[in-house]
Amino acid sequence: MVNDGYQTIMNIDISQVVIDAMIEKYKDMPQLQYQRMDVRSLGFKDGEFDSILDKGMFDSLMCGSSAPTSAASMIKEVRRVLKPGGVYMLITYGDPRVRIPHLKSEEAPWEIKLHVLPRPGSKRAHEGTSRPITEPVSLGEDLTLGPTFKLEDPDLHYVYVCIKENVNPIAPPPEKKSSEKKSSNKKAPQKK
Repeated sequence: MVNDGYQTIMNIDISQVVIDAMIEKYKDMPQLQYQRMDVRSLGFKDGEFDSILDKGMFDSLMCGSSAPTSAASMIKEVRRVLKPGGVYMLITYGDPRVRIPHLKSEEAPWEIKLHVLPRPGSKRAHEGTSRPITEPVSLGEDLTLGPTFKLEDPDLHYVYVCIKENVNPIAPPPEKKSSEKKSSNKKAPQKK
């Protein structure tokens, strides 16, 4: 990302050993910043980030104890620190049947676009595809992708692009119509 021109890239990990190793490995890249932090309880301000890239964190939480609770905590925190319109990009081996239920919730609406990519080095990657990788795939009601994709294929990676909707939970009261405003300013006629 640094080579593509990104200027400030915050990286977090729960392990100080990992943080120290990354600081040493990339000491010549001042654009990279590192903090030890638990993704389920982020120490950032609300709406601080334009985008969040996750390659493996969600998968790690899904392998641990209390997976659904940990995943829900993470998604809540990710949404909190994203700006309205911000993007959470999840790169995972988890197909839609096992990831979409964790990403979707009524209290946390996203626009979710799914991209399916062949694993680098796989036969499928060498064969190519007729569909551009930048084109999202359509999900069926049952969270399947149709006959083109076999969800159990170990040579596929799933990229969920989740766009935080610009929702204001506390809406201002509706404005009165101009005719209502005029009538409310009229005084009742007085008897003499």
